[in-house]
Amino acid sequence: MKADISPPIATPAEALWVDGELIRSLMRAEHSTQALGLFLIPVYLGVLWRDAPLPALLAWTVLTLAAVCARFAITAKYKREVMRAGHEAHQEFFSRYRFVWPVSAALWGMSTGLYFDRAPLSDQFVCWLALAGLAMFSINSSSSHLPTMRSYLNTLALTALAAMVWRIQSTLASTSSS
Repeated sequence: MKADISPPIATPAEALWVDGELIRSLMRAEHSTQALGLFLIPVYLGVLWRDAPLPALLAWTVLTLAAVCARFAITAKYKREVMRAGHEAHQEFFSRYRFVWPVSAALWGMSTGLYFDRAPLSDQFVCWLALAGLAMFSINSSSSHLPTMRSYLNTLALTALAAMVWRIQSTLASTSSS
């Protein structure tokens, strides 16, 4: 039987260093994650152009582009001001901008309302596949910082589920009133 060896208790300075390194790793992968998001927006536009209500599709596009641009700007600011700084600076920077990840996830999750039960099954499949790919890519790129990964994925899943429930309820309401 193996002896039960508990890890040494980390000092606050060690915990700060580890968290700073995890944030550094997360931010290093941020550029490629946003490039994927930027690539998927026109894919959604092309697939859903005839299926989704145009004002909703355009609103989603503008908001999602704004979120992608904000994340690019945050990454650039990080590289300019924080990347070579100490771990306290990493934590301060990230605590200021951590809200951007769940906001971005909520926008991608809301895209489900554009195609779920509206678009032909082949178009829905493409959108679901793109959303699943985005989620998997996000797991890969944000797994170094578990709170961010959990926040992003939970927001993405809950928003997508909420959009599906909303679409189901609106479909049921319209069929029961006719």
